[in-house]
Amino acid sequence: MKRFTLYLIAIVMGIFLLTSTNDAQEKAQPKKLLKIQKQIHKQKEVYICPMDPEVQSDKPGKCPKCKMDLEKKMVKMDMQSRIKKEIYTCPMHPEVQNDKPGKCPKCKMKLEKKTIAAPAKPQGEAAVYTCPMHPEEKTDHPGKCSKCGMNLEKVKK
Repeated sequence: MKRFTLYLIAIVMGIFLLTSTNDAQEKAQPKKLLKIQKQIHKQKEVYICPMDPEVQSDKPGKCPKCKMDLEKKMVKMDMQSRIKKEIYTCPMHPEVQNDKPGKCPKCKMKLEKKTIAAPAKPQGEAAVYTCPMHPEEKTDHPGKCSKCGMNLEKVKK
């Protein structure tokens, strides 16, 4: 009889401990859900061309340069300002850049609007590679120029 009573007490205590642990987990879950929901709301869908990452859009479609489908990426809202920036550049003189529309001071052609991807890392930390023929083509890793196929060269600071 003593054993039976001890077993019964042990079972009741075990059940009590299990239910109290589950209650604590259930109370913690809404906090975790709120945190996850906040993280999700801080993100935004952006559609980016896989061949021309400077081409970005808020909605799906085709790249105006290469006609490929834009791919959906999730981007943090605070990162959004660093990811895309609109500039105006001359098609004949890519070194001529302006943040407003206008005409090229060299050839008087109309400046074309471009959306460029800004580097996520500060430029002082990462190496910058550029095309000798197209200085506006910049990346943080070696490769080939998307316009002419030449090897990108490391920029010396």
